Amino acid sequence: MSRLLSLAGATLRLLGHRRLADVLLVAWATWFLQLVIFSQASPLATVQAMGTMWMFLGLYLALAVNLVACFVVELPRALARTRPHAGIDASFPPGGFEALTPQWSSLDLAEAALRRRLYRVKREEGRLVADRGRYASVFGPLFHLVLPLLLPAIVFSVSTREVLGVPVGEGETIPAMTEGPGESLTVTDIHPTYLDDEIFFTHLSAKVAVGDAAPRTVTINESVPAGGGEVRLKSMGYLPGLEIWQGEQLVERSLFKANLFPPGTEAEVSLAGSPHRLFVTLYPDGSKRPGLLPENRTLELENPLLAVRAVRGALPVGSGVLGLGEALELEGQRIVFARADLWVALEWVRDPWGKVAMLLGLIALLLLSLKIFWPRTTWVIVQDGEGLKAARRIEAFAALIDDE
Repeated sequence: MSRLLSLAGATLRLLGHRRLADVLLVAWATWFLQLVIFSQASPLATVQAMGTMWMFLGLYLALAVNLVACFVVELPRALARTRPHAGIDASFPPGGFEALTPQWSSLDLAEAALRRRLYRVKREEGRLVADRGRYASVFGPLFHLVLPLLLPAIVFSVSTREVLGVPVGEGETIPAMTEGPGESLTVTDIHPTYLDDEIFFTHLSAKVAVGDAAPRTVTINESVPAGGGEVRLKSMGYLPGLEIWQGEQLVERSLFKANLFPPGTEAEVSLAGSPHRLFVTLYPDGSKRPGLLPENRTLELENPLLAVRAVRGALPVGSGVLGLGEALELEGQRIVFARADLWVALEWVRDPWGKVAMLLGLIALLLLSLKIFWPRTTWVIVQDGEGLKAARRIEAFAALIDDE
């Protein structure tokens, strides 16, 4: 029986060895990196199929077994380290302690200061022992125990999350989409605030209504529940509208997204009812200058101007700067700058595993930080005829497993 227990203990120590953990973590990270690379150019179903191959599952199973074994092996050692120091050598400084210049003039001041710093203080006649971070050695095993839970949560989040980007103009309603939130989305009252009329906005808000619910004001990256997921406000831009007229007949009406960084950004627009290609630049608050491009005063949508140049094939056929309602005559057609609005980029995300992964990640980060930055510290302060003497010992438990 003893031989069997000895064999089981040796097997457990082998499965939970730190070097094995290092090898498995590197192998798992390499395989996961391959999945990320393939995900940039491969369908999601292909990446998911790769992520369920026996090699990936085998690596994860081996890593989970290793980390659980590490926890089982290390936890008793870690708990043993949490015992209060007893029988500290009466000599000064005690063995393993570093003598320091006292920060205090009396034991009373030392005790008060150490208690404020969350030390557990034990005081005897002419002697004070203070201890902090007794349970620091436990944080390492707990951190590694969280990893087998965190890793699959990340994998499930990456492989199952649903994301859909939806550009919506001010006052526009997007009908319900089967591959999205399953409810209509309406955006009203878009309000960007710019930094000294520069191209960066310091605040962005919009009223977003999901389905028949009342509109709700959200700011950038804030979310609204929708279809089992969340709709977030990501960014914004300008939404000019053009109309093509043939005599008194409206041939085509089209809205197009303009970049957030006018002036100077030229967009190409092709309309179904026109043989021309249009190159346009929006000036949200422009002023016309004869023979020159408009001057843009601010980024607010106050006096929008649209610089248009039209080509047929490679041949220029016309150009002009249009204000709202103005038209450019092009070979029997009129290109009218009909409207100018704002648009926002909404993103619908359904990722239930993402919340689980984030919670576990925060727990793991907290445990790792405590493991690294909360070592066990012990003070011994003695007051005798020569005055106050102080010594300190810091025990850091950075390693998961002792190599003994």
